[in-house]
Amino acid sequence: MLPHVRGRPLSTQRLRGPVAEGAFFQQDWRNLPDGMPYADVPKRGGGTVRHPVVETAEHLEWLANQNAFILHGWASRIDDLDRPDELVIDLDPPSEDFAPVRRAARMVRGLLGELGLRGYPMATGSKGLHVVVPLDRALAFDEVKGFGDAVGAELVSRAPNELTRAAYKSQRRGRLFVDTGRVARGHTAIVPYSVRAREHAPVATPLEWDEVFASRTNGHRWTVRNLFRRLARRDDPWAGIWSDRQPLGPAQEQMRSA
Repeated sequence: MLPHVRGRPLSTQRLRGPVAEGAFFQQDWRNLPDGMPYADVPKRGGGTVRHPVVETAEHLEWLANQNAFILHGWASRIDDLDRPDELVIDLDPPSEDFAPVRRAARMVRGLLGELGLRGYPMATGSKGLHVVVPLDRALAFDEVKGFGDAVGAELVSRAPNELTRAAYKSQRRGRLFVDTGRVARGHTAIVPYSVRAREHAPVATPLEWDEVFASRTNGHRWTVRNLFRRLARRDDPWAGIWSDRQPLGPAQEQMRSA
């Protein structure tokens, strides 16, 4: 988890006890241990929100001891907080059926390829899939979000009966939601290898593209019971993702001229 989460302001979900008792979100942490970094982010109306920031395995252990197992990270890091280093495309299906996710993932991969971009897929530990494009941090949040929204709109235009940009579930009418809003400043996405507060403790797991299209794959196939067997057989598919930082400029120009 460390290379993917290091330096990101975090929002956390803390378990009250067993998973059945639920979890609550906590963003503002004022009781962090000495030496643990944090980001004080201004909030509307005044004051700041103190987000914990992880730099070491010991920081992760401390959060786990607070029952904060579920970690959601910003799309940027504290050394350049206003410039995201990733674009997250979240494919959120209407049910546990993963077939619509596979179809949408093929479309996402195809469109990114047309734009000269490489995306990295991750089972979210819930129903769906994230496709992450690592960025060179040349652009600010608004520009990256605008590009992501254009990508989402293009995907929906190609399959309007299967995909939607409707944020409200009542408006989706059984279609898969293409969510590109997680790259907005202050918004978060589940971090790789985070446990989820669901039955069997599924884990957000980076994948190879061929795994996305395998019949046995779904958003929550890997759990705390089987993940370590997987990692013993193969390296992290995202091991080199942060050396593949891509510029959005050429893809922006291509989208504008399309």
